[in-house]
Amino acid sequence: MDIFHKIGDKARVVGEKAGETAKGVGETAKVVGKKARDVGGKAGETAKVVGERARDVGDLAKGIARKSSELVEVAKLKYDISKLEKEMENNLTALGQLQYRQFRGEDGLAPEIERLLIATTGLDDHILSVQNEVERLQPKPPTCVECQAEVPSGANFCPDCGHKLGQ
Repeated sequence: MDIFHKIGDKARVVGEKAGETAKGVGETAKVVGKKARDVGGKAGETAKVVGERARDVGDLAKGIARKSSELVEVAKLKYDISKLEKEMENNLTALGQLQYRQFRGEDGLAPEIERLLIATTGLDDHILSVQNEVERLQPKPPTCVECQAEVPSGANFCPDCGHKLGQ
């Protein structure tokens, strides 16, 4: 029986050591769990910041795309203006020739002169409307009232002449 007591004592010692080891493992697991929660929280915060930055980059990309689209549109409108101005120049040349021929005594030119005058007025109005569209897409920067130099938006003084700008 003595041997059974010795085995029992050894088993109790082993059990106590196992309990202490389990307690230590439990404490370690608790610390690891806390650290994992902290890392998870920081990862979540980092992911949130990265998400916000990605959204900002996306917004910038949209702005750049919009601006480039506006630039293409402005280029097309300016090309249209140059075509209209060329047509207007041709009309004015023809009007001058017709007027001169009428002055020299040629008859029957009044209806053609009238038609060209109306067409030229229409071209002039159309050019103005296209120019207004260009200005809407590409507003002119503010200028100094003193020297007419372009000034940065929000400036208090003209960078060229130093004139105080009105707010």
